[in-house]
Amino acid sequence: MKGIYKISLAAPEVHVAQPNENAREILACYDKAKKNGSAILLLPRLALTGCSCGDLFRQPMLLDATLEALATLLQVTKKGGPVLVVGLPLAIANGLYNANAIIQNGAILGISVSNAAPNQFAPGSHLPCTSVNINGQDIPIGTKLQFNDGNVRFSVVDYDDMQSAASSADALALAGTQLFLCPAAIQELPGCGSKLELTIKAASQRLKAAVAVVSTGYGETVSDVLYAGRAATAWDNSYQELAPAYGPQFMQMDFVPAWLDYQRRASNFGYVCQAQQIQIAPLKCTADISGLALKQQPFSFAGWNDEPCTLKEVLDIQAAALARRVKAINAKRLVIGISGGLDSTLALIAAAHCAKMLGEKPDFVLAVTMPGMGTSSRTKNNAGSLAKELGAELWEVSIKEAVLQHFKDIDHSEDNHNVVYENAQARERTQILMDIANEVNGIVLGTGDLSETALGWCTFNGDHISNYALNGSVPKTLIRAILRQGIPGASRKLTKIVNDILDTPVSPELLPGIQNTEDIIGNYDLHDFFLYHFMQHGCTPDEMLEMAEQVFKGLYPHKSIRQVAAIFGRRFMTQQFKRNCSADGIQAGIISLSPRGGWSAPSDISPAAWPLK
Repeated sequence: MKGIYKISLAAPEVHVAQPNENAREILACYDKAKKNGSAILLLPRLALTGCSCGDLFRQPMLLDATLEALATLLQVTKKGGPVLVVGLPLAIANGLYNANAIIQNGAILGISVSNAAPNQFAPGSHLPCTSVNINGQDIPIGTKLQFNDGNVRFSVVDYDDMQSAASSADALALAGTQLFLCPAAIQELPGCGSKLELTIKAASQRLKAAVAVVSTGYGETVSDVLYAGRAATAWDNSYQELAPAYGPQFMQMDFVPAWLDYQRRASNFGYVCQAQQIQIAPLKCTADISGLALKQQPFSFAGWNDEPCTLKEVLDIQAAALARRVKAINAKRLVIGISGGLDSTLALIAAAHCAKMLGEKPDFVLAVTMPGMGTSSRTKNNAGSLAKELGAELWEVSIKEAVLQHFKDIDHSEDNHNVVYENAQARERTQILMDIANEVNGIVLGTGDLSETALGWCTFNGDHISNYALNGSVPKTLIRAILRQGIPGASRKLTKIVNDILDTPVSPELLPGIQNTEDIIGNYDLHDFFLYHFMQHGCTPDEMLEMAEQVFKGLYPHKSIRQVAAIFGRRFMTQQFKRNCSADGIQAGIISLSPRGGWSAPSDISPAAWPLK
């Protein structure tokens, strides 16, 4: 896959007030980053001198030695390699500034100055100029520089600036910066790791950008404070962090700027402000996607760090929204069709949670099991047992006789197991639920999940219809993941029932005998993977195939992955007519296909719009 960039973060050993020794340590990190194919190497705040020089920062002796060490870095980087971001104290006129030189191919591209003014330094807003002469070269300088190679747009913003209320980062993000490199000096205190995580996660979400932070570390004076070389990155709901260490630190982040551009276009974000633009030589790009493998799991739907969100989080969102709807329309009951499958299990648990939230008894929920031509004893028994264990009122209404009579009415042979045979059962079940809801002054809860909505794997005017859809933004793989975590406060019996439902193959159970959904349309792991990267990143079919073949290597052969990708695209493109008239339903996941704001598309789009056959 094209457009992947490796960003390295290094906190080398610090030699306080010895720029030449620090340059030697920095060059060792530079060699490592170069061998690893990095596009950029970020170093901590004031890496050429150390942060704890105190009043020595003002001394010409140290300032001159710093410029000499900088010249050494320029000489070595002439041979090519990653862009180097190195911090140094810089005296300009009557001010001393906390600066970062951005170096490529032996030249200083620009100098970013921090508005944060620790100790002896003046804020960047006091700069008297927009360029500075170093070694005979006029170099752009400022607090809002953006470096652009045509694909990547990055800026250097001090970590303290990133936390300020009037951060220059916000203006730079609106000017198009995709990547923020943040040199730091983070004092090691109890709770500082949690603060770092919260800060850069929030910044990444606010700026819709990647954020990389590295702090000075081992070697700084410990007269009063300790620095431990913390490093962390956040972007696209992924977070990485190095634990504090009392020695050199090094980490890498793989970054795909095109993904961020897609998300920004989807939200009309950016390009409404201007920054001082600096064109640079193309950054090294790699086709190696190994570093991205963690992010490709279906659990990416869950949020930060690819960890499945908890069942309680999903239930709280679903139940609170449903409770609001119940109060708004003065509904007296919640009516839900249960099949003994994953989707209706989650929806029934959410309905029971809603009843409790409303202060109603558990039998406020009316669960209806409707066995038909293909219903197995396993799913039927699990459905009934689940409802009873949750305290819901349970009704059983067989659809067999009604469907057979319908076949007679329309002159359809019951031996013809075509789409009429299947869809008639789905529509009969919906009719039963709607009529029962009318009878008890209630509403019908939809159980279909995001995966089925994406594929149109539902019967139009059948299970496609409800009064309120609970699972519409939760994909099948995430339902499995969160149910496996266990229901909070569940009895041993309830846990056993849910575990058996989890172990039951997904099936519509509309035909006699075994009918496995994933044998028909392909594995939901693959479908959810393709859905995530199509919706979240705007990936092309070829890009998704390349990533899927690595992520699912050994699980599915190339032919199967390609077949599922083709099925996904064809069904996603052609099933919008079902989504365009779908029921209201709360968004409890990060992706929505609601026609009211989640995904808008024409109903009659051709399958040819998906190029993969």
